[in-house]
Amino acid sequence: MKRVSDQYASASKSRIQITEFRGVDLSNSPTNVSINRSPDAPNMIRDVPGKVRKRMGFHKIAEYDGRINGVYSFVQNQTQTELVHAADKLYINGEQVRADLADERSTGWQLGGVFYLFDGKAMIAYDGKEVWTAKDKAYVPSYIIARKPSGGGTVYEALNLIGDRWSESFLSDGKSVVYQLCFDELDSSFIRVEQMKEADVWSELELTKDYTFDAGLGRVTFLSAPVVSPVDGADNIRITVSKQRDEYAQRINKCNLSVLYGIAGAADRLFVSGNPDFPNYDWYSGMNDGSYFPQTSYSVLGLSSPISGYSIVADKLAAHKKGDADGRNIILREGKMTEGKASFPVVNSLQGAGIASGHTVAYLKTEPLFFSQSGIYAITPDDTNGERYSQNRSFFINSVLEGLENKADCDAASYRDFYLLANGGKLYVLDSLMKSYEEGAPYSTHQYEAYVLEGIDARRIWTAGERLRFGTSDGKIMEFYTDSRDPDSYNDDGSAINAHWDTPMISTEAFYMQKSFRYMAVKLLAAAATGLKAYVQTRGIWRELFEESASFRYLDFSSIDFSKLTFSGDMTPKTFGRKIRVNKVDKARFRMENNKLREPFGLYNLALEFTENGKIK
Repeated sequence: MKRVSDQYASASKSRIQITEFRGVDLSNSPTNVSINRSPDAPNMIRDVPGKVRKRMGFHKIAEYDGRINGVYSFVQNQTQTELVHAADKLYINGEQVRADLADERSTGWQLGGVFYLFDGKAMIAYDGKEVWTAKDKAYVPSYIIARKPSGGGTVYEALNLIGDRWSESFLSDGKSVVYQLCFDELDSSFIRVEQMKEADVWSELELTKDYTFDAGLGRVTFLSAPVVSPVDGADNIRITVSKQRDEYAQRINKCNLSVLYGIAGAADRLFVSGNPDFPNYDWYSGMNDGSYFPQTSYSVLGLSSPISGYSIVADKLAAHKKGDADGRNIILREGKMTEGKASFPVVNSLQGAGIASGHTVAYLKTEPLFFSQSGIYAITPDDTNGERYSQNRSFFINSVLEGLENKADCDAASYRDFYLLANGGKLYVLDSLMKSYEEGAPYSTHQYEAYVLEGIDARRIWTAGERLRFGTSDGKIMEFYTDSRDPDSYNDDGSAINAHWDTPMISTEAFYMQKSFRYMAVKLLAAAATGLKAYVQTRGIWRELFEESASFRYLDFSSIDFSKLTFSGDMTPKTFGRKIRVNKVDKARFRMENNKLREPFGLYNLALEFTENGKIK
C-alpha cells in the first residue's frame, strides 16, 4: 500500500469568530489583547452592548472671538439663558456684555436666583437682567448687635469677605451723643445711619444735619442724643459703614473652582477654591446666597498641596488635592448643624493618586469619576469608610493616560452611559454598560470598556439637555449629532470621519505553525451608504485585501447618492464573505476601515478561516 507523506496531507480548516466587540486595550501589546478587544480602533464606539460602530460627527452651532473657557445655563421662569466665557469676554445669548474676565477656564453655578462665575480674577454675578462684579452688590452683614454707644456688644454675623460694608446696631441710653464703631480708618465716602423711632419703623438720618462722622476714628457724633428705644431692649440705632478690604475680597476673586454643597448634602452653598495664594484653603458662602462669604467660613485642608477639584460622594463633599506629601489626596467633609450654625468638619481623608485636573470630575450614574496622574478613578461610598481609594476604572487605557501631556488642561463630562475625558484633540471614553474584572487591577471591583475618539478639539465639553457639546481652542461651539441611523450624522462639520477596528495579532496556541488565511466574513450594520476596506498586517507591513460596499447597503430614497445606489430593501445587518490570500505567516492582524463622508459603519461580526500546515523555520 502506497503511503502518503504527512507533508502532503490536506490541512484542516480552523476558524476564528468574533461575535462580541468590546473596547480598546492599549495597555497590552497587540499580541496579548483579547480577541474581543482592539489594540487600535480610533473613532469606534459601542453601538449596543457587544457591537461597535463609527462615532457620530459634529457641526458648528456658534463661534466666538477667542478660546472657549466655559459655557453655562441660567434658568429663570422656565426661560433658559446661555452664558459663554470666551477668551476674556462674557457673552449672554450671543451678545458681549463684558471684556475684563481672565482668559482661563472658569466654573459657575446658579444659587438663589443668581448665577456666579469664578475665573480666578473676579467673581461675576448675573440675575437674568444685568451682570455685575459680585463685590458691588455684596451682602451687608449685621456685624455687631446690642452694642452700647461706648462699645461692646455681641457678634451676630461675620464680616463679608467680598464686601466692604457692614452694620452695627446700638441700644441708645437717651444721653450719649458719641457712638464708637468697631474699626477705625473707615471710608469717609460712605455712611448710613438709621434710627427706629417707632416699633419696627426705621428712618434714615442725614449727615451734618443729624450727626457728624469721623472716619479716621470710626466715630459718629449725634447733634442731639438719640432717645431710648421705643421697644424695650431692642436696638434702635443702626450704623452701616465701609472699609476697603481688597485683600480679603481677593481670597474669593482669585478662586476658579467651585461646587454646590450644604447641610445633609443639600446644594445650597457655594464652596470655592483654586486661589494660588491660599492653595489648600477653601471658603463657603451663606445658605442660598452667593453674595455672602463669611470671614469665618473657611477650611484649611491637608498639607500645602492645592485643592484642585471637588466631587460629591453620597452626602459628603470630597475635596481633591493635587498631591500631598502624605498621599492623603481626598479629604471628606460632612455638613451638619452645630449650636445652631452650619459647620463642615472633616470626617475622613483617603490616600491615593492626586487629581490631575479639577475640571475632570463627572458623574457616571451616581459614581463620581475623576482623572488622576495614573488614570481615571471612582470614589464609591464604600471607599469613604476606608483609608484609601483604589477604584481605578480605566485599566485598558491607563498606559496612554499616564503619558498624556498637559494633564492639567484635561476636561471631562458624562453623557448618557459614557464618561468622556478630553485632551489633545482626543476623547477618551469609558462605557458604564460594558464592565469587566481584570486580574491586573485586583483592588477595583470592575473596569469599564474604553474607546478613543480622534479629531475633536474639545477645550471644554458639557451636556445641554440631551445634546453633547464642546468648545474649541479657536472659539467654536460644536454639537454632536444624535441620530445614529442618519448618514448626515457622520461628518465632522463637513469632513469625513476616519474610523477602523483592528483585531489583535492572531497567532493561535500553535504560534510556531505556518498559517494561511483563506476566507474572511464580515457582518455590518446595513445603511443607505456604508462599506469597508479590509487590510492585513504581516511581518510589520499593512496591505489592502479588498473593498466592499454594495453588499451592506439598502435603498433609502431620502438619502440617495446615485454613485452608491443599490436596490436592496433589506435593512437588517448584512453579511459579506470574500476569499483572501495570506500565506504562510506565523501571525497576522486584520483591519476593517471606513473613512467615507456621511457613511455609517457598524461592525457586528467577523470570521476568519485559515489552515495550519508546517512549522515556521
